Amino acid sequence: MRPVGPQCFVDWRFVKAGFVGWFADEDRVGVWEPAPENTIGRPEAPFGVRLRAQPAEETVGPNMLRDRPWEYTYHINTVLYDEGVYRAWYECVPEDHFRGLDVGWPKGHGNLMCYAESDDGFNWRKPALGLASYHGEENTNIVYGRELSPNGLHGGSVFKDPSAPPAERYKLIYMGSAEESDSASWRARMAERFGEDLDPMCARDGGQSGRLLGATGHLDRERRPQVNWMAGAVSPDGISWTGLAEPLMVHFSDTLNTAYWDASLGRYVGYFRTWRYGRRCVGRAETEDYRFWPSTPDTVLQAPLERHPSDDVYTNAKVIYPGSGNTHLMFPAIYHRLDDSREVSMASSVDGINWQWVPSDGPVVGRGEMGSWNGGDISTSQGLVPLPGQRIAVPVVGYVHAHKFPRGSEPFGAPGWATWKEGRLAALEADEFGEFATVELVFEGSELSLNLKCREAGSVLVELRDSGGQPLAGYTFAEADPICDDSVDKRVTWSGAANIGQFSGQPVSLAFRMNKTQLFSFQLL
Repeated sequence: MRPVGPQCFVDWRFVKAGFVGWFADEDRVGVWEPAPENTIGRPEAPFGVRLRAQPAEETVGPNMLRDRPWEYTYHINTVLYDEGVYRAWYECVPEDHFRGLDVGWPKGHGNLMCYAESDDGFNWRKPALGLASYHGEENTNIVYGRELSPNGLHGGSVFKDPSAPPAERYKLIYMGSAEESDSASWRARMAERFGEDLDPMCARDGGQSGRLLGATGHLDRERRPQVNWMAGAVSPDGISWTGLAEPLMVHFSDTLNTAYWDASLGRYVGYFRTWRYGRRCVGRAETEDYRFWPSTPDTVLQAPLERHPSDDVYTNAKVIYPGSGNTHLMFPAIYHRLDDSREVSMASSVDGINWQWVPSDGPVVGRGEMGSWNGGDISTSQGLVPLPGQRIAVPVVGYVHAHKFPRGSEPFGAPGWATWKEGRLAALEADEFGEFATVELVFEGSELSLNLKCREAGSVLVELRDSGGQPLAGYTFAEADPICDDSVDKRVTWSGAANIGQFSGQPVSLAFRMNKTQLFSFQLL
């Protein structure tokens, strides 16, 4: 492994599984040799440590005010820390979509994507862009949806594509929709392009729609035929968008959809909603051509079996830890059908394909006090960004009421942050004494930095080992300087010296002896 940037302990990738060696006195006994009577086993494997996701240290919000007439519902979909500026794209549904108008439209037809930016992640500007009007107001911050979109907008997220030409540097992926009276003909046309593997949920004889009537807010429902698909748009700056009229994929995913350019694969990868046994899951698909995703998503994450049988996975909020290269993370909102609420867990992957839940003692982002802005329901959006004060954060959206509480009486949805100290999303924990060694690492650099927290009387020792597992002279446990700190950047030393540059480019293993310590991440600098 060639670690570059901060490497978080969010799974067992760096921890060598180990083995048991069999010895007679000090002589090792081979597997096919006779075993002397005094043969004993000596385990050379990790012990005394466990992996645990860390709950967010703070959930703060609302961090963006609802102060525009088109912001009836409010949901930040993406936050990027882009060239020193926090950039947010949020999706809202204006009140006129609900009240006094015939809104028998397909899902997402009335949604708007708006833009805001900030220098600190808390004080937001909503620039007057003049791209779309709202009831005579010309200088809005609306950048997509309604007349700017050829096919509506639902569950859209934005990513920056380093592989694209400047005119398409920013990309948007979302669920599009249209009324379609002849769904059979529409499916036939789609099959000519995508094949027969089409999501049957995409063509419906009657999608639920309606209008709120009068002061009571009574919803008069009707059924209209509609079709849905995964849609896209491109932009040079994330503000001026060109919608792609043709479907990217024939798949129904009425949630926050995410995508990114995977440089290691040379392909676009997207995460969408799938279903198994009537429960929501997360699916993954990939393509070389952003305008054509040839197959529907394969399910890669579903609710753990130890969860309540009514739980499912509502969103994915997929990200890569900044600067790490391959620390793939999701912050899925787990939907508790039993009480109609959501809370957030964490999943990790080495390659973005094979996913595991990070063990935890509860949600990593839970609901607030009842009646507060996030007391009834909370979910996460796309983005994992640094905040001032050595913090890392994911955007969240909180709700006063339960998820599907009747929504016609008042505006709903408020954005905020779930924050951790930098690098401290999960930890290898040793309640008492524990020990482990990493797999062999090939690194560039001259110092080893640890992100760790030692409790009272806790400590850490680090040893360097060669590819055969033997301690390197001058860098053994006996020569290691004990670490008894709470630090996001603690440099490791041996006999007072920190320089390990002579081992750069060679396979080296790091061995740890921990006592009453949480080890969150390491970095070779």
